[in-house]
Amino acid sequence: MTEERFTTILTTYGNYWATRGKDPDTYGLFVILDISHASSKRFGLSLQFCNPDGTCQDVRVVNEFLDLFSSCKPTSGTPALSTDRPVAHGPSADEACAEGQHPMFRRTYIDATIGGGGGGGSGRAKYKSAHMRTNFTSEEAKCIYKHMTRDVPGVDLRGFYMAVDSYGGAVNQSHLVEETSIWQRASIMKLQFQSYWQNAEDDAGRLKWLRDFYSDLYSNSKVNPRYASTPYPGEHYEGCYINYPDSDMLAYPFWPQLYYGDQGLYPFLQSVKRHYDPNNIFHHAMSVRL
Repeated sequence: MTEERFTTILTTYGNYWATRGKDPDTYGLFVILDISHASSKRFGLSLQFCNPDGTCQDVRVVNEFLDLFSSCKPTSGTPALSTDRPVAHGPSADEACAEGQHPMFRRTYIDATIGGGGGGGSGRAKYKSAHMRTNFTSEEAKCIYKHMTRDVPGVDLRGFYMAVDSYGGAVNQSHLVEETSIWQRASIMKLQFQSYWQNAEDDAGRLKWLRDFYSDLYSNSKVNPRYASTPYPGEHYEGCYINYPDSDMLAYPFWPQLYYGDQGLYPFLQSVKRHYDPNNIFHHAMSVRL
């Protein structure tokens, strides 16, 4: 995988969500671009789709999306996050779709949802996250490529991958900010930086590699130096995802704004906390502070 080819794939993927992926007929399409460290020799796409009426009769949107990558000569295979658990719900599960030039399978919602639930099958893990409001820049793509092909003596980097989730669509309805504690309603992609390993003696090397990668990626020309090393909310980024808590972010005095924005959501959550849990009985390292 050359840097040029990698950049083309990444920006092609991001451009779809910045343009076509905003149309209502694509709202049923969810895709993950799985970028593994070069040592894993794995790179792929996995997706789920249903039509607005909940059926899966018209898969033109899927074919259109996959055709964007036809020049890469992709091959079908087992999803990176698949499990060995057999499909257990009805005869229609895993039935091949008759329509379209790409191999597809119909599965029940529950199997499609929990069949690849992540977790890495490992005892030790580290997560980081970032929301993106615009497509990848060439600078970002080259930075990702640099780290995903970079080796560190004595550190086994297998088990690390960056998952780029499609976002946006119906999620980006601004009124939902008033109804939920998740404030990201303008992103087109959500990035998951994930590392899984088994042995405690590997902690230091793996954590340093991931922190260096993340810090480098978010110290680019689009980042205000005041917020260097973080995807601080602005025109290009929309902070981090609180359901992937990352205690590294506590090093920054503006960490609540990374997760809750700067439009008053965090103070509101603090008032809720103060009302229902004034003694801070329910807490963790990154819970809402009183």
